[in-house]
Amino acid sequence: MKRWGNRTSRKTAWLSKKSYGLYLFHYLALSAAAYFLDRYTKVTGVAAYLLSGIAAYAGGYLLYELIKRIPVIRWCVIGEKKERKHVQR
Repeated sequence: MKRWGNRTSRKTAWLSKKSYGLYLFHYLALSAAAYFLDRYTKVTGVAAYLLSGIAAYAGGYLLYELIKRIPVIRWCVIGEKKERKHVQR
């Protein structure tokens, strides 16, 4: 794996930057999707699992992108402060 698996592409670089957001927020999207699919639809079990998985992945990234753009909420939820850009003189 060291020889063949140690590669970086644009896609893997993007995924590595966004993986923390997916880790933080995927369960909220997964739970909400599973709840609403169970309560308000007549979807079969396999379809519910697939739709919940897609919702967890997409919803996790969307929630992270939304929350990281609001400074106060970003600090409260994620604990990150916006990086200041240093001006060289």
